[in-house]
Amino acid sequence: RSAANLARSHRKNRIYDFFLACLSAERFDMEVKMPTEKATAAEPKKLKITLIKSTIGAVPKNRAIVKSMGFKKLNSFVILPDNAATRGQIRLINHMVKVEELD
Repeated sequence: RSAANLARSHRKNRIYDFFLACLSAERFDMEVKMPTEKATAAEPKKLKITLIKSTIGAVPKNRAIVKSMGFKKLNSFVILPDNAATRGQIRLINHMVKVEELD
């Protein structure tokens, strides 16, 4: 692989980009600063998920999902971030849970 193709394949990796910038800075005697994280104005949304159906008789995969989400008992709830991973878990056990969005 050429250096240009390698750089394109790792474009989203900040550390790799920083490494490449340092290498080119050494070649041309330049100063490089590490990029800072962008400040988020709003907090990420949260979901309040309540277990409303028992896992007795459920598919083992669904039982594992319920356990991994942190449920202990029936009618217990957990507060999780609203992201793709959580939404995917909810999609698989949507018949067993009730979901509310929190501010």
